Amino acid sequence: MKMLIEDIEQFGRRANEPLAAGPAILKSEGASEARDLLSGKLLTEKPL
Repeated sequence: MKMLIEDIEQFGRRANEPLAAGPAILKSEGASEARDLLSGKLLTEKPL
């Protein structure tokens, strides 16, 4: 959140209108990454 606030302060708002809603599609590589993240595996193998 702190990074978001800093980004807004530095670059300003980037849109004046809300984004249109669209369907959320979870692809296989995203699903496996989400599973790894929830299990703690992702952060141990690829720390931020």
